[in-house]
Amino acid sequence: MIFTLIHIFINAIPHILYYYIYNKPIDYKIFCHRAGLDLILFQLWLSVICRFIAAVLFLHKYISFFVFNYIGLFMIIMGYSLIIYIWKLLGHKGLFYGRELGLPLPWIKNNIFKYIKHPQYIGAIIFYQGLATLFLNHCAIFTLSMYTFFYIHMIISESN
Repeated sequence: MIFTLIHIFINAIPHILYYYIYNKPIDYKIFCHRAGLDLILFQLWLSVICRFIAAVLFLHKYISFFVFNYIGLFMIIMGYSLIIYIWKLLGHKGLFYGRELGLPLPWIKNNIFKYIKHPQYIGAIIFYQGLATLFLNHCAIFTLSMYTFFYIHMIISESN
C-alpha cells in the first residue's frame, strides 16, 4: 500500500507543477527567476526524472506480474510516437506550457492539428492505457487510469 502511494506521488509531481503553471504562470516565472532556473527546462527535467524513478520503481516491484501483450506494446509505441511527433512540431517550449508562460509561439493549425485538437494529450492517454494493458495489475490500472483522467481534464480545461 505504501509503495502504491509513493508511486502515485512521484508520478503526480509533474502534474501538480503543470496545474500550478497553468493557473499561476506569473508566480512560476517569479519562482524560476529567483531560483535561476530556465522556465521550460525545469519542467522538462522534473518530468523526465519523476517518470524515470516511477518506471524503475514500478518495474522493480511488479516485474513478476509482467504480461507481454502486443496490443499494449503497440499502444505504447503509438502514443509515444505521437508525443515525439508533436514535440518535433512544437519544440520543447511549445510542449511545456510556453504559451502560458508568455513565450511567443506560432499557432499551428495544419498537420495533425487539423484532425486532433490536443494530440499531445491523446498520445499520453494512448501511452498510459498501453502501459495499463501491458502490466495487468490493480496498481497499474488505477495509477495509469488516474493519469488518463488528468489528461482528459486538461483537454476539457483548455477547450473552454
